[in-house]
Amino acid sequence: MKEASGTFNLHFVGNGSNGSAPLDFPNSVGLEGTWTDGSKTLPVKLSGGGDRSSVETPAGPQYGAITSETDQAFEARAQGFYFAALKGDARTAARYVDYPLRVNWTPTHHELIKSPKQLVDNWNRIFTPNYIAALRDAAPHDMPVMKSEYAMLGAGLAYFSDKGVEVLNVP
Repeated sequence: MKEASGTFNLHFVGNGSNGSAPLDFPNSVGLEGTWTDGSKTLPVKLSGGGDRSSVETPAGPQYGAITSETDQAFEARAQGFYFAALKGDARTAARYVDYPLRVNWTPTHHELIKSPKQLVDNWNRIFTPNYIAALRDAAPHDMPVMKSEYAMLGAGLAYFSDKGVEVLNVP
């Protein structure tokens, strides 16, 4: 096996939670860029990042800090929302939300969606092609637990409590 040598050209990626502060390891959600060896260039995307001190690894069930239900039951709810959102099925996705749903547009601008009807009425405004593309790259399985309150989907796209989705961060 021959190991290729090359150069990474990476930059921090954020979800807007850094406000006006420059991105760095503690406030980013990953790194993106390219790797090149002179003859070819490949895209690189490293997810994760963020302030890892807020991520907990419970000794028992993965989501034991959030709920007393099984990990499978908790993830089934997250997966129900995830797959409905990817299909554009607003009514089904709305059943997996704990209202009011906080939708963060920027670090300083948010709105509260107070009912399933309001979510359905605003679906296309919230679930933009960019949001759906980012959601496609996420996995509603083995989600990190943030500060004993939420399981995080993707790089902060959605946060799940024991009752369902409570927060969406629109890229």
